[in-house]
Amino acid sequence: RLDANFFLKGLISTRVQTNPVVHIKEVFVTMSFTLTDDSGKTISHVQISGDSFSGADTLSTVLEMVREKADYIVAKLYTDYCRIGNNTSGSH
Repeated sequence: RLDANFFLKGLISTRVQTNPVVHIKEVFVTMSFTLTDDSGKTISHVQISGDSFSGADTLSTVLEMVREKADYIVAKLYTDYCRIGNNTSGSH
């Protein structure tokens, strides 16, 4: 068993398709993160999506989109932790 007070579960999914009108690749990203305490109670959940036109290097486009959204994700998880999480774990 892991000896942790909190767990962060995350899923980043991507989809790439060629735009039928302009014939340029488009990248769609959905990121979902859930912070739980050691009993499994959800402290915070955040899900965001984004899309962008991309050149041949779609992976770089995905990484840039993740970087653009990372500050918001961390801020939301941390705010909820400060508001709720400090009171949920017996060791805090």
